[in-house]
Amino acid sequence: MLSRPPGLASDLRTTVVVMTTTPRPTTRLTVRGSDDLLAAAPVLLGFWPEQDVVLMTFGARHPFHARVDLPPLAAQRPAVRRELADMLLDPARRHGATHVVLLYYSDEPAAAEAVHRSLRRTCRRLGLVVITALLVDRTHYRDLEHPDPDERHRRCPYDVAAHPFVLEALVSGRLVHRSRSDLVASLEPDPVAVAAVAAALLAGRYADAGVPTSGQIGRAHV
Repeated sequence: MLSRPPGLASDLRTTVVVMTTTPRPTTRLTVRGSDDLLAAAPVLLGFWPEQDVVLMTFGARHPFHARVDLPPLAAQRPAVRRELADMLLDPARRHGATHVVLLYYSDEPAAAEAVHRSLRRTCRRLGLVVITALLVDRTHYRDLEHPDPDERHRRCPYDVAAHPFVLEALVSGRLVHRSRSDLVASLEPDPVAVAAVAAALLAGRYADAGVPTSGQIGRAHV
């Protein structure tokens, strides 16, 4: 779990659960500032965000975290932004979340700011409190929810490569992919292994019972 930093925009004190489908125990991460949030994001996702909107939820009995692609500004028709808001925030409302953190990873600030304006409006409509929202590139972040308008444009340097959250996740095997594309590539079937398994299934006549013999069938549902 990840405890909310006291220095952020809300006085909420809560936790984020690092969920896993493995037998590993639940991880609890205590956050004390923006750098901690930026270090927690890849731990939650299992890869380093690049052109993503990352959502962390708080206040629900079973908090959850999610990400979606951040569309470039040229592709951001109003319907696209509404769909993105529905994808992220409707589940948050249904799960009973009361507060959210929004992280925008992008090298196109205007695209991130446009999406944030849309998500912030939807959060207000749904009664969700935005604890903080950070616009993040490879070396700096900006606090889009800072009460001082001038501070919203200040670029703050960060480097979480050696952050304790990240190091623990690397050692434990929770963070093994540099990017989402690397994660997707890791799901590509090994042609040699697929052929061997398919041959074994055919030899055992399991394929006649409807057992798939193609690795692509299984991957389509990942």
